[in-house]
Amino acid sequence: MSNMLGIIQLLGRLPETMWGVTYDLLVKLIGEEGEEWFRELARFLRKETCWVVGRLSNPYLRQTTGILSGTTGRRTLAKMKNLFHGGIDTDFINWGTDVAGTATTETPFEVYEMIKNGTFKQILDAFEVEDLKEFCWSQDQIVEFVEDHPDRLHPQGWDTFFLFKVKFDDGTDNGREDFFVAGVYRNGVDQIEVRAHRLSDDNVWRAEYRRRFVFPQRSL
Repeated sequence: MSNMLGIIQLLGRLPETMWGVTYDLLVKLIGEEGEEWFRELARFLRKETCWVVGRLSNPYLRQTTGILSGTTGRRTLAKMKNLFHGGIDTDFINWGTDVAGTATTETPFEVYEMIKNGTFKQILDAFEVEDLKEFCWSQDQIVEFVEDHPDRLHPQGWDTFFLFKVKFDDGTDNGREDFFVAGVYRNGVDQIEVRAHRLSDDNVWRAEYRRRFVFPQRSL
């Protein structure tokens, strides 16, 4: 009882401007999602990052979320001339990436906006995740995103990046996987184009243009 009285006395000492927010917080703490609110509040009080979906933070990026529909996995970027009517980088063919994938189910996604200069490798390494496959889309999923969520592409025409991997010589002793990045953007006449990049590219992307990255959502 003494603890309760102490809490009431502390609340009584709050400025009136804080009453509404404090009451709202207490209501959330005793509500159906109270445990989640308590966990995030504890992180906030420790000055840790809170309310980050998937518990991933990255100094190069900031985040929003959404849902991507399932795909058959059959479409590849090199063949989508009707979608990328502004142009398709010939390196999708030159580098052997015109390889279909497998079917996928509905997938939550995360859209990140650059807030710090960096190469592809620096940006991905900042997540401190061992397996880059967790950040990969199938090419069909990239197509699906551009078709279903064009509003999530960069509004000023700068790149929106998607990581994908391709299996080469699958099922043989020389089998390997390589990682690539598809850069989707709108050109000067509002046509959608797609460029191919290798993950190992050492180009430093400038944060001032707020380029975007789209990843499958991870839950830890």
